[in-house]
Amino acid sequence: MQSIPSLKCFGYSQRKAIKEAASIAGINVRRLINEPTAAALAYVHKKRACMAGEKKILIFDLGGGSLDVSLVTIDEGFVDVKATTGNSRLGGADFDNRMVHLLELEFRRKYKKDISGDARACSKLRISWEEAKRMLSVTGQTKIEIDSLYEGINFISTITRPRFEELNADLFKRCVNVVERCLADAKMDKSSIDDVVLVGGSTRIPKVQQLLQDFFHGKVLSRGMNPDEAVVYGAAVQGGIATAEDYSLSDYAVWDVTTLQLGLETYGGVMTEVIPRNKKIPCERGEFFSSYAISQRTVPIHVYEGVRARTKENNLLGKFELSGIGPLREGVPPIIVRFSVDMDGMIKVVTRVETTGHEQQLLFTIWEGEEKTEPKEVYGENYGLVRWEGVDISSPTSRQREGVYHHRHDPMHDPLCHRRHDLLYHRQHDPLYHADRIYHTNRMLDCLRDPLQCPGMGAASSGYPCRR
Repeated sequence: MQSIPSLKCFGYSQRKAIKEAASIAGINVRRLINEPTAAALAYVHKKRACMAGEKKILIFDLGGGSLDVSLVTIDEGFVDVKATTGNSRLGGADFDNRMVHLLELEFRRKYKKDISGDARACSKLRISWEEAKRMLSVTGQTKIEIDSLYEGINFISTITRPRFEELNADLFKRCVNVVERCLADAKMDKSSIDDVVLVGGSTRIPKVQQLLQDFFHGKVLSRGMNPDEAVVYGAAVQGGIATAEDYSLSDYAVWDVTTLQLGLETYGGVMTEVIPRNKKIPCERGEFFSSYAISQRTVPIHVYEGVRARTKENNLLGKFELSGIGPLREGVPPIIVRFSVDMDGMIKVVTRVETTGHEQQLLFTIWEGEEKTEPKEVYGENYGLVRWEGVDISSPTSRQREGVYHHRHDPMHDPLCHRRHDLLYHRQHDPLYHADRIYHTNRMLDCLRDPLQCPGMGAASSGYPCRR
């Protein structure tokens, strides 16, 4: 059993990399489990005897490089994850970097020498600071003493806890903001939380504990588990559940959630969600899409994961070309795209053209014995056709630049779709269409494809024709 961070940026590629690294090391990974979920299992296993009824638990996992927060409900041996979120760029290493930089500046001020380019000196300074940081968890002041830090110079400095807390005040505040976001995702109030479980070595910092206690109106934080061992303990419990070798774990169950949303790229490079973040797994969900261009016979299907609005800022999982579409007008052929995610992390994407019955599918799995089946790969500029920015529609080949858009109602009843079609038609077929009108028409097309660029469109700007 391997535990992993439940970060919003920790997706399919990272999970697969962990599985491959474990295989190279000769480790047989039966299942991957999010670290906060593993900590919740450890909490249940240790406190089940004294638990009565359903409890809402917030897992706060602040380690060296990341922060994970999950909100779970526990009833007997059932762990139901309601929401999980995190920050991959917030952890104990960030606190250390600021303090090491402060000590470098102090050394430069005292001895007029810059040690930031000396890797050996910086490493010695960081090690000494980490030891001092542990002392600051139990005392208000400590001293750093390093013999021959740089060019034979001995370095001595005194660090106080208030100075450390002042220097990292904004980072500590961001930790609380992640907790607020997790509560908002779960649609719960902080007053309904029964217990707050601290996991990870950085939760020993007194200021972090104080901010959490103040946020939850003085609630006593749970310190019954070793923060360095809770995740490992919970992963061992999950291993016992998966192998079914321990009868005492037979009535345990975990219902986890997706940490990233899954979707497709639609016209304009827009990330169109199909499976939202924090969706219970296993899950299955589908959406209706349609073609974008007139007489379009193929559609590029680009599958992404991430939380950004634009696909270029998300992770591309795979792509293929969906064929078998009849030569119909844009927006007419209905295309059903169905995503499914199972407990083992396998993602399956099935596309079907309703008018012809043609179906294709794409599988993503991190487990051995499963093959990633991909239809024809899509390459070349002519297939990156969902994004229309920069396309010269006067070009004869531009009619081949095709894509998909999210289809929530019949676009033939949308006046903006008609207007866009008329503009394209005149640009391509009207012999009296002079060059002095090119800029004007291009500007109108820009307004139709992205109303936010054209405030003058007024109420019509809500009718974005390519994502419904």
